[in-house]
Amino acid sequence: MSVKDIQQLIQYVTDSQGTQIGVVVPIALWEQILGALDGGERGLSAIDEDEPKGLILSDLEDAVRSTRSGMMFPIEQLWDQVYE
Repeated sequence: MSVKDIQQLIQYVTDSQGTQIGVVVPIALWEQILGALDGGERGLSAIDEDEPKGLILSDLEDAVRSTRSGMMFPIEQLWDQVYE
């Protein structure tokens, strides 16, 4: 689910001056968000808990190399990849 999809599902609550003061989130989306945030004891999702440390370090090294070489992506593009 993309950020745009999420934005279309939520409703903003405003006060009498029109200032946004809250958000109404559909239950199904809320449960999806909670599931994504539920990281267990150490704050990691189950897939990350089982990932070998060597692979995590290798991925981190690749990310640092990419950043140093100027290879960066808009956050929207990266966020969309999370929900593919």
